[in-house]
Amino acid sequence: MPALKTPYPRLSAAATQDTIEAAFLASPDDVVKSYLLSVTSELLAVQSSTISLGAPSTDRYSPSLQTLHDRLRAGYASPFPGLENRNKEGFNRVEKASRKATVSPATDRPLGDFEDLYYAILATVKEMHEAIILRLNNGFSDPNAVLFPTSQFTIHFFQEWLVHQWTILNEPSLVLALDDASRKSFVEDTLCRGLRTQVEDGEITQEQAEAARAQLYRSDVLEDMPGLSWVGNEHSAMINGRLNEKYRVVFQAKKEAREKKQRWAKKKDRIQKTAKTSPKPTARRGSGEYRQQQHSVSTFSIGTEGPTPRSETTQAEQGCGPAWQSQRVDQTRSGMQSLSQEEVQAWRLYTQQHMSAQREVQLEDHERVVRRKTSLNLGQLVNTQQLTHTTAQASAQATTPALDCSHHEVNPYTPHAQQNQATQPRLPRMLRETHPQHVNQDGLSSTQEHATPGASPRGMRAQRVTAYQAWLRESASDGARWVMGQPSQIQPGMSDASLQELEGMDVRMDVDDGDEF
Repeated sequence: MPALKTPYPRLSAAATQDTIEAAFLASPDDVVKSYLLSVTSELLAVQSSTISLGAPSTDRYSPSLQTLHDRLRAGYASPFPGLENRNKEGFNRVEKASRKATVSPATDRPLGDFEDLYYAILATVKEMHEAIILRLNNGFSDPNAVLFPTSQFTIHFFQEWLVHQWTILNEPSLVLALDDASRKSFVEDTLCRGLRTQVEDGEITQEQAEAARAQLYRSDVLEDMPGLSWVGNEHSAMINGRLNEKYRVVFQAKKEAREKKQRWAKKKDRIQKTAKTSPKPTARRGSGEYRQQQHSVSTFSIGTEGPTPRSETTQAEQGCGPAWQSQRVDQTRSGMQSLSQEEVQAWRLYTQQHMSAQREVQLEDHERVVRRKTSLNLGQLVNTQQLTHTTAQASAQATTPALDCSHHEVNPYTPHAQQNQATQPRLPRMLRETHPQHVNQDGLSSTQEHATPGASPRGMRAQRVTAYQAWLRESASDGARWVMGQPSQIQPGMSDASLQELEGMDVRMDVDDGDEF
């Protein structure tokens, strides 16, 4: 009957606070830092090579051994000394942990900054050792098998190596050095910071602060300060839980800041992508080139392909683009350029006609509104002051010479005018004459012959609008003078040609027609 194999024992008890306080000699800080960095590198190499001892943590916002090692090398400080926050200031914790303490190598950092790394090493060694003895004691793994295919060590050898590292990690001299460094870190983080605040506020001087700081680092004062957390005898999950609680606020703030940055980067990329895929017009607003570029944008947005006449003309004038660099395209360049110019000219003519038609409709609408408003106002005035106006007109005819009928009143020789002359007052020219047609059938202005030579279509349209506004002012002034009993001031040469053609015509308008406007 084969003999039973001796099961692999668990790790020994960790160093206690009484054992460490009884020690007299502490290891040098440089030796402790070099050892902790070396052990961390070995453990991380094993974690990245095999998953039989536990998969490494991939969460960058959890205080794993890899994360704490990276933070230490990057120069970030610990949120606070120990595993318990004694000042209860979450904002200062985040501010301190997010600020880089130094840009020097990790070996130049204070030993107190290695405290969290020490806790993570203890948890990792215990977790790996528990996984190995579980597999070995239950026969799941052969002790003489290699740890992983590329390793030179067996599983049994690695188990003994973990036990040896555990012994060193609980060496009283090493733990005493870490405990003293933790107490000094607490003094620097809390008490000395209070002294600096008092100096900034002017409560004490710099010399007084230096003297008080020297008193804080005395051995009898440091003994009363909180030092290392004695968590070696706890389970590895409990140690990791304490580290998670310590860095919870820090990593939460970092995660939110990173997500906000990513959202802004995606939004910026989306805006840039939209700006690249949607061309924008660059010409002056209102010009023909701007309208052509707007047409190009709308053509691009609905998915039609092919260059517009404007783009072809621009390429032909500038000679840009890879197509014009070949000899074959140079031979046909003149033909394409003449064809694109014809298309551009046709487009410009169509645009002018379209804009002229729109202007004509706007002028007719405006004229209709003005005529209706003026008719209603003057009709009301005539009904209320008809008798007074007739008396004033008779006295004016008796004292002043007769005015020219071709410019101020309706033709008196028409039967309708002779019948109503004694009973109905004369209406002003604004109500008796129709609006001059400023726009002809071909979209050109009747005053184009008086326009500036070489004026653009936009300039000619502006002149037509100016002439129409002048006609409105003259007509309104004439109507006002008629109401006040004064003679009209409109001269034949000042009005439009269409106004002169209507001289002598009797246009009767019913001011009480009830039209709505």
